Amino acid sequence: MAAKLVELVRSERLIVTVGDFEEVDISIHSVDAVFSATAYHWISPKAQLDRPAHMLRPGGVLAVVDLNQVRSPDDEGFFAATQPIYAYYGEAHTGPPIPERDAVAPAIRRPLLEDDRFTGVETRFYDWNQTYTAKEYRKLMLSYSGTQMMTPENRRGLLNTIEAFIHDNFAGHVTRPIVVTLTTALYNG
Repeated sequence: MAAKLVELVRSERLIVTVGDFEEVDISIHSVDAVFSATAYHWISPKAQLDRPAHMLRPGGVLAVVDLNQVRSPDDEGFFAATQPIYAYYGEAHTGPPIPERDAVAPAIRRPLLEDDRFTGVETRFYDWNQTYTAKEYRKLMLSYSGTQMMTPENRRGLLNTIEAFIHDNFAGHVTRPIVVTLTTALYNG
């Protein structure tokens, strides 16, 4: 991804650093923006605020994109119907219930609002339905970290079962209701 970014954004001002966000050596107050797409939840809560505060120049922007599965009749019951399959393979949904479309609240928003180092916290919401064929949904599932960490045998079993379930019960396609959020904040310095 870093190579693709450099290829697409040809600028002497663009410096791409690849490394562990919580440990990479970045000079204090040396960057204009910190951006994360669908990965910020993997960073420790303390580092989610402390690392950008270390890296960003005053006035710099933290931008966090979250992709949120939402509860909606648009999925025709698919996600509820597949929970026993996920549970069988040890991948049942845990944590808070899936929110309604109008109740999505990105996890980073409140900590940013409560941290005096950041100001101008804004969240934008992008709401849509994404439809997948059974094969496309299988491919999407392969991108999930939970699926990737399964044993090969269980992963294969889960993917085969879900793909067959989509064919047999949902006419070969499924709609995934999604709300994507973009939360931004300015670093005060």
